[in-house]
Amino acid sequence: MRLAMLAAVLVLAPLAPARAAAEEWHQEFPLTGRADLHVITNDGNVVVSTWNRKAVAVRINTARWGSGKTRVEHDQHGDRVDIRVMRPEGWFHLGIGPHPTEIEILLPRDADLDVTTSSGSIVATHLDGRLKAHTRIGRIRIDGRFDQLDLGTRVGSIKAVASAGSNVREGWLLESAHGRVDLKVPDDLDAVIDAEARFGHVRSDLPLRDSGSTSRHWIRGDMNGGGRALRIRTGEGSIRIHSS
Repeated sequence: MRLAMLAAVLVLAPLAPARAAAEEWHQEFPLTGRADLHVITNDGNVVVSTWNRKAVAVRINTARWGSGKTRVEHDQHGDRVDIRVMRPEGWFHLGIGPHPTEIEILLPRDADLDVTTSSGSIVATHLDGRLKAHTRIGRIRIDGRFDQLDLGTRVGSIKAVASAGSNVREGWLLESAHGRVDLKVPDDLDAVIDAEARFGHVRSDLPLRDSGSTSRHWIRGDMNGGGRALRIRTGEGSIRIHSS
């Protein structure tokens, strides 16, 4: 697969406190069917919103301290769009002040989305479809109607709201090694709830049956007769599951 590459070269300003060079990159990708978007970055926050246009729009705002380039690679095959945003090797964000790379995405609500960032938060709202979102350091905030949900962070919390019509036919997984997980699901969701917090508490107001395996640290039981597994795992962090 041939990648179309555009290198965003940041212009160095004279070194001064609280100042940095900045660059903005923007591109639109027309669609004919259902959007299938894949985003990978080694350092950056990702914010996803929806609109009524049959296209994916990506805007990247980046600033850097030091030498090197931020590379933006993009590729489209039909309705699949791949975006890669790579910071220079050896560069890292100290977590003080705004994050130097912000990736803003607009896409149709009816879409499948796969986002991975090594360092940064992921926020996605009003989605309808399949969602995979993973970060090593950062929080995850999402809402929408989901057919598949796969969320993971090593350091950070997860807050997810699944609206009416969501289903677990493909299985769901929400996992945080160091952070809490808060999940809201519709009353009519069919699933086997399997939640475990290794060093935290699990709380749920869901009407579960066959929930013989229950303690402060885990809950297992059928919701609305059961179905595919909805798994939630935390290392150090509490879990809360509640209905809408």
